[in-house]
Amino acid sequence: AEFYVFDVNNNSNLTEKVVFVVDTAPPIITINSPQPNNTNYSTSNVLFNITLDSTGQACVYSLNGGTINISMSSANNINWNATNSSIADGLYTTNFYCNDALGNSGINSTIFRIDTMPPEIVIIHPQATNYTTSSLSLNFTITDSGVGKDSCWYSTNNGITNTTISNCQNTTFTASQGTATLSFYANDTLNNINGTKNV
Repeated sequence: AEFYVFDVNNNSNLTEKVVFVVDTAPPIITINSPQPNNTNYSTSNVLFNITLDSTGQACVYSLNGGTINISMSSANNINWNATNSSIADGLYTTNFYCNDALGNSGINSTIFRIDTMPPEIVIIHPQATNYTTSSLSLNFTITDSGVGKDSCWYSTNNGITNTTISNCQNTTFTASQGTATLSFYANDTLNNINGTKNV
């Protein structure tokens, strides 16, 4: 802006120039990690990474709605990072908050899940006892508190041959004469695998 002064004879004088910027727009936050759209992780070590459309002064993230904010670092005030290696299993909404030098605040959020635990398996039948028939029922329960079970399979020869169980439903199998070891396995969609054995 330029300021002019005129007297009654219309003489003018430019006394001062002032340059200023009006910026009311908050920084736009692009989330790079955790990846948007309900990403699932099988590790508790998560990288938090965002990119701003303009220079930021400070960025933080929160896993609990802003109750605890964790500072992020940046080498260029555009790309911001933080790593957290102690996140417990669970579903999280991550809120990112960034301010520019004028105090404009931007926010963006994403949802992700940590699931490091395999499904839990309980074999109901067969039990470790003697049977007079080779056709045996295979009854079991599988629970998974995380992303959910994905597939189930078993072996009666220490994993030399594995048989997939359709839809992880109870089934029957044919046991060989003599002592046999039933190995039963289940995994979740993150490939956390659990196995149990009945003799």
